[in-house]
Amino acid sequence: MKKNILFFLLLTSGSLFAQDKTLQATAYYNKAEAAYNNRNFNESVNYLNQAENILGGPNPKTLYLKIQALNELTKSSSDKLSELKQALEKFYEIVNKDFYPTDKYLDITTIDLELREREQTIRENAKLEELAFQKAKSSDNLAYVTLFLNSYPNSKFIPQLSDRINALREQKEQVRIEEEKKALEAKKNAKPNGFYMGLGFALQTLQNLERPLGVNFMAKGGSFDLGFKIFYYKNLDKKFRVGFDLGLVSYSFALSNYYNYTQYDAFQDAYTPDNGRAVLHTIQFLKIGPTFSLDLKKSQHFLYITPQVGGNFSIYNIPGKYGSHTQSTGVMGMGVTGCFKVEYLYRKLLIGIKYQYNLTIDLNDKQMLGGHQIVVPTIGVKF
Repeated sequence: MKKNILFFLLLTSGSLFAQDKTLQATAYYNKAEAAYNNRNFNESVNYLNQAENILGGPNPKTLYLKIQALNELTKSSSDKLSELKQALEKFYEIVNKDFYPTDKYLDITTIDLELREREQTIRENAKLEELAFQKAKSSDNLAYVTLFLNSYPNSKFIPQLSDRINALREQKEQVRIEEEKKALEAKKNAKPNGFYMGLGFALQTLQNLERPLGVNFMAKGGSFDLGFKIFYYKNLDKKFRVGFDLGLVSYSFALSNYYNYTQYDAFQDAYTPDNGRAVLHTIQFLKIGPTFSLDLKKSQHFLYITPQVGGNFSIYNIPGKYGSHTQSTGVMGMGVTGCFKVEYLYRKLLIGIKYQYNLTIDLNDKQMLGGHQIVVPTIGVKF
């Protein structure tokens, strides 16, 4: 009798223990299902593993959910591929498709087929990656390295291409340096150099520098300039350039309706005729001097400062030179010109102001004549 009671107690306790395991496994399964629905697939797989440990192994129900969760994880990472394959193999091992719901079995079969296709694609991509790596490694053309790095930025072969990558970087750096050199050279030879042509409004005076004769008046007219600028010294960091400006030829024409002429007689008495018109033609040639250029902005805006010296040839028509109120006398002279210019260049438009002093010898009377000339503004083009 006592033996029967003891057997009954053992049987009952074993049944209760088994029932307790089933409840624990069910609780973990419910947590796994909730985690899956919340797209916490890693957490779902962990709960299913704990349920299977309690049960002593997987069953069709845990395997179905585990395969679903692992399949989602393998879509973004290959870390769980082997675990998914093991779960599929176990599923086919313990599940009899004849007694398993058809729709669920079809779900697992579909995942299996998709996995095989993904593995095939991975194998094909791996072959292509290795072929690209071999070509990049063996070829002297660094373009293959660039193509490989762009196509497989996370490749396992990248460490083996370190020498080729370093060579590629050196090549790129060299190309960059060459491009910078070309850009600097282009900047050196940019806007300032070239021929220029300009027109301006001229104000001009003429004065006899020797006694007893003095002529003094202001004439108004126009001027024309043709010259050439070239820069041979450049400091690109400071955007400062030094060169020379060659004024090939400048012509000015000026006339005045009013003039002052002073004629001194033997007793130093003076008189001033005020009739007629004074006309001045001045040709300046081969004016040369240093020019200083400042790049104001983006190699399109330049400021020039230029002192020059050159020759001149003049023809003057001066009324009443010898005291007659009706007689006009032509004067021809040659001499030198000092010039100072300040100019602004925007692209091809040249605007500035120019001051010149003409020192001329009257070829007839051998007297010294001096003349101030201001041209403002000067407007021209560079070409």
